[in-house]
Amino acid sequence: MWASVRETSRVGERWDPPEHKKEKPGCLDNTNFRRLGTWTEAGKSLAIFKIPGASALPRRRSQATRTHAPDRASSLVERLKMAASQAVEEMRGRVVLGEFGVRNVHTTDFPGNYSGYDDAWDQDRFEKNFRVDVVHMDENSLEFDMVGIDAAIANAFRRILLAEVPTMAVEKVLVYNNTSIVQDEILAHRLGLIPIHADPRLFEYRNQGDEEGTEIDTLQFRLQVRCTRNPHAAKDSSDPNELYVNHKVYTRHMTWIPLGNQADLFPEGTIRPVHDDILIAQLRPGQEIDLLMHCVKGIGKKVARVANPRLDTFSREIFRHEKLKKVVRLARVRDHYIFSVESTGVLPPDVLVSEAIKVLMGKCRRFLDELDAVQMD
Repeated sequence: MWASVRETSRVGERWDPPEHKKEKPGCLDNTNFRRLGTWTEAGKSLAIFKIPGASALPRRRSQATRTHAPDRASSLVERLKMAASQAVEEMRGRVVLGEFGVRNVHTTDFPGNYSGYDDAWDQDRFEKNFRVDVVHMDENSLEFDMVGIDAAIANAFRRILLAEVPTMAVEKVLVYNNTSIVQDEILAHRLGLIPIHADPRLFEYRNQGDEEGTEIDTLQFRLQVRCTRNPHAAKDSSDPNELYVNHKVYTRHMTWIPLGNQADLFPEGTIRPVHDDILIAQLRPGQEIDLLMHCVKGIGKKVARVANPRLDTFSREIFRHEKLKKVVRLARVRDHYIFSVESTGVLPPDVLVSEAIKVLMGKCRRFLDELDAVQMD
């Protein structure tokens, strides 16, 4: 017991609780205080006393404290553990979209990052959890769910779909005559964006530096249209569709010119523009377009005109409304991805997906070969 000398000089007088009489065991006698030592600190005289029989004092209050305090502490610890577990589960399994950013975007379930979680790579567990669920598929669109995959793999698959699945597109335009109001370079650019219905898997990439194409790497189209007046049009007519012939140039005017043995390999009508009603230019009597197009195999990573699909994601529209953004929480499962693939019509969407998988597998094989080469060195 610590106290100053002045404060303890009257302890014996004050310490006489009514419920403890001197004749009862454990009562204090103010003459039995034993001073063990004194000293001066901060201008005060301090002393330490020993109270005989202090262990025999009633401990009802302290016992009650020992009885209930552990329960409250245990309950608090459990609540803290539960809150921490929920926070960890959200970080591991949810990506949260906020008004000004996205939370939990980085993958954190690597071995040793979370105590109590076995995040070591397991091939059997991956094969059990991974699946692809096709939701909808038609001629030009495909929607499917990819579940149980890491974000890096899903994003690589997305980027391959957008930029690395090969297709056939107009690469070179040889203009012989163009008297329309559309400049040659603008006309060539418009032609380059026209999707060509041809399976790129049946062709090879053109070698760099080759000026002339061959039947294995090039498709050739001719566009020759001349606008004239319609001699049978009414004199009082003002409709260009009635007054002029071929005043609108469409993709249906493009004619495929087979090279080598292409006529034997591809039946008539298989090599053509995907859509025959795309407007290329408008002419007036006396104007003419005469040109030759070379289509080659390429990927969207190099030129945008050979990009096949389009992918979309969820919207932030809810954050525009004050009443909704405070009560609605946008989040998604980390390893669940919804792919909506829309094809331009060159290849069916399921073929696009399978080709993207082949490209990804090829990248993995090349990476493993590079690792083997480094280890050998």
